[in-house]
Amino acid sequence: WTQWTDGFLGGMMWQFYRRTESAPWRQKAEHYSKQLGHRQHDRDVHDLGFIFLSTYLPWYELTGDKHLHDVLVQAAVGFTYLGQPARARALADAALELNPRRPEWYYVAAALPRFFERDLDEAARLLSCAPDCVVDSQAYLAATRAHQGNDEAARRHGERFLWHFRHKIVRDSQPEPQEAVSWVLQVNPFRRKEDEEHLVEGLRRAGL
Repeated sequence: WTQWTDGFLGGMMWQFYRRTESAPWRQKAEHYSKQLGHRQHDRDVHDLGFIFLSTYLPWYELTGDKHLHDVLVQAAVGFTYLGQPARARALADAALELNPRRPEWYYVAAALPRFFERDLDEAARLLSCAPDCVVDSQAYLAATRAHQGNDEAARRHGERFLWHFRHKIVRDSQPEPQEAVSWVLQVNPFRRKEDEEHLVEGLRRAGL
């Protein structure tokens, strides 16, 4: 079992502050929430929602501090890797809604859970908002289009991904066969085998 209850204390402090508007409760709420910031990158805990929805979400709703919803989006990526796309989607959607001046990588974080939920149209729409935001954005677009049956678009995005990979990852050297796909799997550490297989099959269909 994993440590998933750490957000309860900070969450209670936020509830106390909301009811009383007492500065000491807010100070405690912020203090205990800050202690959890590093957990946004936790890939071992089974439930990040209990950590961040009760702490960073009310904190952001109160202040509008953009750095706080950055944490929500990072936690959403973690949920995707943990095989919990519904919870990942909830966090990413909250961050998208809360931040009208969102950076492009938010769209990628919101697209990934859709891809693994097989909501391919919405995954493609979100990825198309930031197609070159990160190196593997084009790889996900290629896999998404391939699963949709759009072979021409899949191969076009696959070629674009390989261009990014050659120029940004292997620094203009010629990659080994399957090196690009292996890299995608390395930087996307899926807990569920079926998620990895879903992505790999899409990349294969896209010619990768």
